[in-house]
Amino acid sequence: MGLTLTQLRREIGQDIGECVVGVVDAGSTNSIQDDDLLDIDASDTEYDHAWIRVYWVDGAGELYDQTRRVRITNHENGVEGYDPHSGTIVVSRPWTFSVPADSYYEIHKLIDPTQLDRLILNGVRRCSYTYLLSLDAVDDQRVYDLSSYTWLTNPVQVVDVTYVSDPTDIDETTRQPLTWWQVNLKDDGGLELHIRPQETDTGDDLYLTCIRPHGDSLSTAGGEDMDERWAKAAAMVEVYTYLIHNAPSQDTDRYAKHLSMWAARFTEQSRVHGPTRSRALVRLGDTPRN
Repeated sequence: MGLTLTQLRREIGQDIGECVVGVVDAGSTNSIQDDDLLDIDASDTEYDHAWIRVYWVDGAGELYDQTRRVRITNHENGVEGYDPHSGTIVVSRPWTFSVPADSYYEIHKLIDPTQLDRLILNGVRRCSYTYLLSLDAVDDQRVYDLSSYTWLTNPVQVVDVTYVSDPTDIDETTRQPLTWWQVNLKDDGGLELHIRPQETDTGDDLYLTCIRPHGDSLSTAGGEDMDERWAKAAAMVEVYTYLIHNAPSQDTDRYAKHLSMWAARFTEQSRVHGPTRSRALVRLGDTPRN
């Protein structure tokens, strides 16, 4: 399954000291109880207004995943968001379901986990890899629409275009370079590939060597094959940038130091795991013949 968004979110949340994770022992529409939260020495305001996320996959494979805020404890009004004597957390707005036992939960004190997901995905998308995109060649076709590949947003992502006649495999030794190709932005969005139509026939395959960002398969339950240290470093850069702009001013210098450290780690990991193939030299001075 590879690295999941949940793994990254939980690890990053715990590393920055703002996340508690566990498994529900008993639940309802507005509370969860976990014996691991029992702590008679803890304050009942420990999790006031923190975010609590619960998620599980039912027997049909459907994911349930919702986030709520913990109630703010107010003894005068008899409100208790966290009971350290029973390990119970009460939320300020009910979930749309009754939380079943054995669900997973996360309590985040510093960053809304939905926002944390966005920060992680933004970071991971700064990590990219070499991807081979296959297109069916058509006789006399000069332009191929690439807009359905939504991760292709910039012409420089396409670093080489080759073709195979009557392909039986995609071994690189059997692919032949095109004499002329160019990738352009379309007026209505997306990219399009221009080639000389005489170079390929129906039955041939075109292969675009592309730089593709990671992150398409990352989700609460879904994973992606990538190096965890690289992904974490990229995500931490986004997280600490966010904290610098949104946390109390007394924490800014500390977060800036962490940002500098993680940026250096990301650069180092990118040298190891990032794509190394350079863009092919294309004879842009040539003009496709009719």
